Amino acid sequence: MKRNGLRLIALAVLFSGIAWVLVGGVEQSYASNISSKSESINEKDQGEKRKELEIPVTVSPTTITAIEGNTGKLSVEKFEGIEIKGTFKEIKNNPCIDLKKDGTWTAKKAGITKLAPIFEPSAETIKEIEKKYPETDISWRAIAQAINVTVNKRKELEIPINLTTTAITAIEGGTGKLGLGKYEGIEIKGTFKEIKNNPIIELKKDGTWMAKKAGTTELTPSFDISKETINAIEKKYPETDIAWLDIVQSVKVTINERKAISVIPQFSPYSIAAIEGESGKLTVEKYEGIELKGTFKEIKDNPNIELSKDGVWKAKAAGETKITPIFDVSEETIKEIKMKYPDTDIEWPDIAQEISVAINERKAISLVPQFSLYSITATEGESGKLTVEKYEGIELKGTFKEIQDNPNIELSKDGTWKAKKAGETKITPIFEISEESIKEITAKYPNTDIEWPDIAQEISVTINERKVISATTKAQKIPQTKQSSYSANRKTLPKTGDKSHFVISMTGLFIVTMAGVVFFKRKSKSI
Repeated sequence: MKRNGLRLIALAVLFSGIAWVLVGGVEQSYASNISSKSESINEKDQGEKRKELEIPVTVSPTTITAIEGNTGKLSVEKFEGIEIKGTFKEIKNNPCIDLKKDGTWTAKKAGITKLAPIFEPSAETIKEIEKKYPETDISWRAIAQAINVTVNKRKELEIPINLTTTAITAIEGGTGKLGLGKYEGIEIKGTFKEIKNNPIIELKKDGTWMAKKAGTTELTPSFDISKETINAIEKKYPETDIAWLDIVQSVKVTINERKAISVIPQFSPYSIAAIEGESGKLTVEKYEGIELKGTFKEIKDNPNIELSKDGVWKAKAAGETKITPIFDVSEETIKEIKMKYPDTDIEWPDIAQEISVAINERKAISLVPQFSLYSITATEGESGKLTVEKYEGIELKGTFKEIQDNPNIELSKDGTWKAKKAGETKITPIFEISEESIKEITAKYPNTDIEWPDIAQEISVTINERKVISATTKAQKIPQTKQSSYSANRKTLPKTGDKSHFVISMTGLFIVTMAGVVFFKRKSKSI
């Protein structure tokens, strides 16, 4: 009985387990179906709802480390390639840093703080986002990430100003200049307060001083540093507070009396005697070994003489006069004199030096070339030479103008003439005297005008026909050609044509002789 009871209990447990498994599987299957249905429902619901998109505002930089007075700018990073534009909420109550709407920040006071900027996107940016993400609810994070801020104190630099001159010693009229020195290689520039009411010295804005009157005094200059210098210092020492030590400095001044010298230009020569047309030069004598350079005031309205800027004078019409030259000394010469006489007043007294001028009348001579012939008588083909007689022992060299268009005679440049065709004519030779002869005449007659009157010398020309001689059986007397005769002006010239007549005579004699020989030979043969 006991064993049967245990069997019954075991069977009961077995059946209970099977039942539990069966019931659990059904529940699990049911739950799975519910879950599947639920997911299906959720998916259906999501398809019907709008999408949501939250846009983060990412600000750059994420930390700020600066020095008091520094500035910078916050910017918002792009989202999906879209530039995020907008404005920040201003922050003014933070003791360390300020923030403006455009994102510009300014470090105020040294310290450590945090900045939580609030950014509002622009309507333009919102439209651009909505265009890219249609049918989507867009949300913006109003507060960007917190930014750690560290502001450090500015450095301080004190710059002393020292005048370049602590004492001035000068002569009345002397000048100089005060300077403000340099700091670390940078020249300190600025403007001085003018000093005009001091009887001994005056000071201009640029630091230039001028000694007025002999005596002693003391200056206490004040000045303002230029913007240019301040910028140069700030560039070399950035993020530094610059302090200019305005130390009062005095300058001792001693002005001595000024010396003076008078410079009076002395002209040379003291008088001028010349002939009409002559020229010369007025010079200025040296002063203490210094050459006085400069220019003269021109004189043109004087009827007897004129004067150029360079001192050259020219005699015009005969007569006597006086001139008072005015000479302006060049800057170059003035500097040279001042260099030799420093701290000295150079005076130029208005003293006029009068120069006496006597111009004499100029002599004149007339030079008319005289040809060696007044007439030419020749036979066709003959030639000769036309020459120019000497003038007061001077040989007149030059060239003739050629004559080629005359039917009876021609003339070459060197004076050679040639008989062309029988007939009578007249020629008027033109002779051009050489520069060499002109110089020789001018040298012999200095200060004399050489005149060349336009007087033409006419030469009569007679050209005879040339005779032809024929050979005859008997020796005949060959008539001699009449020799050409030439009339000279001042002397008897050698007869032209003698040589040609001799040649013709000899030729005729030779022909007659040969004819006689032939005649006698024929006669002997016939006998």
